[in-house]
Amino acid sequence: MNTPPASCATPWLLHPLVWALLLSVGAACESGPTLETKAQQAAAENRHEDALKLSMRACSKDVFTSCLRMGNLLAEGLGAPKDEAGAVKAWLRACDAQLPEGCSKAASVLARTPAEFERAQALDKKACTLGYQPSCVEWSWRVVEALSGKFSEASKQQLDEYGHAFATLRDACRAGERRGCELVCMKTKGDAQEACGAACDKGSASSCHTIAQARLRDEKRDLKKVQAFETKACEGGEPEGCLSLARGVKRGWFKGVKSVAELARRACELGDCSAACELGDAPACHSEAQRLAAKGDKEASEAYAVTACRRGVAAACPAQGSGAPEPESTEASDEPLELMRAVCGVEPIRGLNPHTQKEWFTCPRCPLAFTANDAHAPTFDAVALGSFFEPERKEALVSVEGCEGYEFSGITRGTFGRRMLLAKVDGQWKQIRYYPNNHPALGESTLRLRANDGTEVFFSSESGDCRMGGCSEGWALTRLKKKNIEQKVLLTSDYDDSRWSWSKPSSSDDGTVRLMLFPTEGEGEYIIEWKWDGEDLTLQRDDVSSLKERGVRAKTSEGSWRAARSYD
Repeated sequence: MNTPPASCATPWLLHPLVWALLLSVGAACESGPTLETKAQQAAAENRHEDALKLSMRACSKDVFTSCLRMGNLLAEGLGAPKDEAGAVKAWLRACDAQLPEGCSKAASVLARTPAEFERAQALDKKACTLGYQPSCVEWSWRVVEALSGKFSEASKQQLDEYGHAFATLRDACRAGERRGCELVCMKTKGDAQEACGAACDKGSASSCHTIAQARLRDEKRDLKKVQAFETKACEGGEPEGCLSLARGVKRGWFKGVKSVAELARRACELGDCSAACELGDAPACHSEAQRLAAKGDKEASEAYAVTACRRGVAAACPAQGSGAPEPESTEASDEPLELMRAVCGVEPIRGLNPHTQKEWFTCPRCPLAFTANDAHAPTFDAVALGSFFEPERKEALVSVEGCEGYEFSGITRGTFGRRMLLAKVDGQWKQIRYYPNNHPALGESTLRLRANDGTEVFFSSESGDCRMGGCSEGWALTRLKKKNIEQKVLLTSDYDDSRWSWSKPSSSDDGTVRLMLFPTEGEGEYIIEWKWDGEDLTLQRDDVSSLKERGVRAKTSEGSWRAARSYD
C-alpha cells in the first residue's frame, strides 16, 4: 500500500487510501496553488473525480477555496458517493479560514438537525458578519420565525434580537438579496411595498401577488397597478395571481387581460384547479381533490371529489355500495344545500353546530364571485326567497359571512357580510349578482314590500352600536340594483336600551307599515306609521319624535336613495 512521503505529510489528511488516490494522479507533493489550479480545470471540464482528488489535496495544504469545492462535490455526490458529513467538515475548515460561504453551507446542513440549530445560527451569524448576505437572511429569518406569535412571552433580550434580526433582513433586501425582500414582503403582508416591489422585480411571483393584495387595501386603490402585479404573478407561476386576476375580471376591475376561463385553466396548470372546477370543469374538480388530499386537507378534498363525481368523473366516486352521490342534474336536495352549491360553485362543506343543533354550510374556499382570497370562506347565514331584481323570476338573496373584505380606512381590514343573488334557471340555482354589503338584514325583523314593478324591497333595521346603555338604530328601505344595493334611510334613533325597545315592523293589507317603541317599565306604546304605495313609504304618524325629554332622540326623514356602504 502507498504511504505518504514524510516530506509531504500533513496533519489533516493521512488516510492511506486517500494518499493512494492522490498518488494515482501525481498530486501528492505538488504545491497548494498548483493543485488548486488543476482542480479548477478539472471542475470546469466536469472531471469530477479528478476535481475532488485535487481539491482534497489542495485543502490539506491550506488552500481554503479548495475546501469549499471539496465540500460542494461531496455534498452533491460528484466524484465520490454523497457524503454530507465529509462536506460539512470541509466547509467548516473553510469557515475557520474566514470564508463566509463555508460557514453558510455548513449551517444549511446543520440547521436541519434540532440539536445543531444553535451551532447553525452561530455559523450563519459569523458569515453575515463577514458580509455574506444569504447568511444574513437565513440567520435573521430563523430568529424572526422562532419568536413569531410569542411576543407576550419573550424577554427584552429576545425582543431586541428580533428587532435586530428584522432590521438585518431589511438590510439584506436593500443589498439586493431577493430572498430577504421576499421574506420582508411576506412578513409584512405586503405593507413593505419597497421590499415587495424589489422581490417582484427580481422574479418572485408570490411577492407580486402579495403586493397586489396590499394595494387592494389602499384607501385609493390603483387597479391598474394591482392588475400589473397580478399579471406578473400569474405569468411567473403563482396560481393565486391568476385567480385574483380572474376575480378582478369577473368584478369588472381589469381590462385587456385573458378571460376568466383562460385564467382559471392557467391556475389549474400551476396546481390550483379550484376556479376551473367552480366554472364547471369536472376533471379540474378531480385534480383539486387530489391536490388537497396530498396536502392533508381531507374535508375540502372530499368536497371537490363529490363535485367531480356528480359531474361524471367515475374515478372520483367512492367505491360502489359506499353511498356514491347521484349525478348533479338528477339529485333532489334540500334548499340551503342547493343554494350553497350555487354560491360556492362546488359541493359545500357541511356540519352541525353542537350547541344549536343547526346545520351549517361553508365553501371549501372563497369563490371567484367574491373580491378576495382568504382562509375564511363564506358560510351560509340566511336567505330570502322571492323576486328582488327581475319580476316573476324565482330568486334567492343569500346572506353569507366570510371572505375577507377591505374597508376604506387605509388601515382597517376585516371580514364582513356578503349578499349573493341567485336565480332559478332551467331548474337549477345560478349565480346572478354578488354584493359586498352587510345590507339588507335578512332576519326576523325584516319586512318585505311588493313594488309596482313586481319586485320586492326590504324594510329593515340598520342597527348601530350599543355602549353603556346607549343604542343607535335606524330603519331603511333597501333595493337591489344591477351594480349595487341602494338604501333610503327613513328613521334614525338614539335611546337607552334599558328603558326602551323597538318592535318588529308590521304591515297591513292597506299598505300601512308600523313600528312601535315600548318602555321597558310601565305601560304605553309610541307608534310610527308609513303608507306604502308600491314605490315609497310616506310618513303618516309619528309619536316618537316628541320623546326627547324621556331619553329618546328620533328623527324621521323622507330620505333619498343612496348606494349602501360596500366592502369591496
